[in-house]
Amino acid sequence: ESKYLLFPSRIETETTILSPDGKTEIKKAIDYIYSFNETEEMLINSGLLIKDIWSIPGKKRFSLGESRAYIVAEKA
Repeated sequence: ESKYLLFPSRIETETTILSPDGKTEIKKAIDYIYSFNETEEMLINSGLLIKDIWSIPGKKRFSLGESRAYIVAEKA
């Protein structure tokens, strides 16, 4: 079961594991979702500046809707 939550933006997933001997174990996973603005702020706070964002490194610049982003940053 997964829940999408807004503050902070995250996905919480609970997985139920059933072992052959009948024991039940529930595991919870949390994946945080950051916007580019939040990511850029974290990088700046760490002394880095974003130089470029790619969806395919060196070949295709990132555009909204891409499944992944590669962020190129350098020390400020």
